[in-house]
Amino acid sequence: MSSTGYTPLCEAVWHKDLKLVQMLLTAGAKVTQSHYLLHYAVLHRHFQLAELLLGARCIVNLRDDNGDTPLIIAARTCQPSLMKLLLKHGANANYPNGLTGTTPLHEAIATPDSLFSDFWVMFSLLRSHGAKLDIETVTAGDTPLYRALLMEKNKVAALLIRQGCNVNHHTPAATPDYLHMTALRGHAPLATLLILAGFKLWQAQWLMETSTPGSLQSRLAVVRSQPLTLADLCRIYIRQRLGDRIQVTLETSPLPPRVIRFLMLEDVAEVDL
Repeated sequence: MSSTGYTPLCEAVWHKDLKLVQMLLTAGAKVTQSHYLLHYAVLHRHFQLAELLLGARCIVNLRDDNGDTPLIIAARTCQPSLMKLLLKHGANANYPNGLTGTTPLHEAIATPDSLFSDFWVMFSLLRSHGAKLDIETVTAGDTPLYRALLMEKNKVAALLIRQGCNVNHHTPAATPDYLHMTALRGHAPLATLLILAGFKLWQAQWLMETSTPGSLQSRLAVVRSQPLTLADLCRIYIRQRLGDRIQVTLETSPLPPRVIRFLMLEDVAEVDL
């Protein structure tokens, strides 16, 4: 160990010298957890390096000085393959940043310029390892759906709704509810999806405010006064009973594909990015 406290293994990792790292670990070099070597490997997108460090018993859920776990970093930087590796080695899909409370799912949603196909892979990985859909950050109401709507990631929001998140969850203080956020942007398909997922229109007092004729808000005000069909009400009831377990439950059910598609809201028009 040098006078700075850095070990030869640290230096080898920081130089991304895979052969030297492997040689040192084989010779019995110990991982210094406080140097966050696994975080470094993930941040620099080095799969093989991360694999070696995990094999050397790096703590997979360790938080760095910024409060991040390696999984949070992998989600933020859109690295599905590294996320899969970390989850395989015991990374907690719901373990949040120690300062902000953001989870890997929040970070995956907030990843800038990521393709929806990449998000879908990350989402599927996290969900298969128990990621919660309605989990909040340290800001009450800052759920994954709120984050998606805030960032105008409509296709992500649609996915979260179809997967059974609570569309009536409270939003952060002094901010609009989910439907209001959607109405302000005039996104009719997403508004329809929220309503058919069970959004409580009768609680939306903002719909009673004066609005421009023909606007989405005015159309929603009309919908508020009209009852949904019996089929739609039954769908809402079943979805609320199943919650975020809906896809897993329906996949193993004997129901016809057409009914499953209906319950998963897949009959509703696709939402554009």
